[in-house]
Amino acid sequence: VALLLAGATAAWFLKPSVYSVVLTLFRAGFLGVLAWCLFLPMKKDIETTTLKPRFLVLADTSESMLTQTPDGSPTRFDVAKTVLGGAWKTTLQNLCDVDFYTFADKIGPRLSLGETGNLKADGKLTLLNESLRKLSDRYKGQKVTGMLLLSDGLDTREKSDDWAVSAWPWPIYVVRLERHQ
Repeated sequence: VALLLAGATAAWFLKPSVYSVVLTLFRAGFLGVLAWCLFLPMKKDIETTTLKPRFLVLADTSESMLTQTPDGSPTRFDVAKTVLGGAWKTTLQNLCDVDFYTFADKIGPRLSLGETGNLKADGKLTLLNESLRKLSDRYKGQKVTGMLLLSDGLDTREKSDDWAVSAWPWPIYVVRLERHQ
């Protein structure tokens, strides 16, 4: 209708000349492009991304994890590696995005749970409180369902254990790494 109306008004009111024909063609072209845009079949690309919550796994790689017990049981580091090799990883990875970190005197880079086989306990210090604080800052604002902490629980920098009873932004799950007498 708009094209017919534009053509009728151009024929009725404009004198036939090269300029009026060119302007009428521009107007008809603009209306054609506008109509094409308005009546274009809807093109929708729907992309659904399911954001899984995160679950953190933090493993202590300090030398204190290699302390041998007098009864000859495996070291804490060997028990931690056994836990990391368990079947729970598959179930957890289906439910959450799992981020794995090692720490000793500093937090290591984020690793996948498949890279746990080549861990070495060669750190000189255990900065557990500082590592937990850095991770809580790093994941601030993200949905974290929990953390598995594989450590002997000794922090070489802290003089008291007050930090251990303070509130953390997510639940921290621990595994007993050695038998108590």
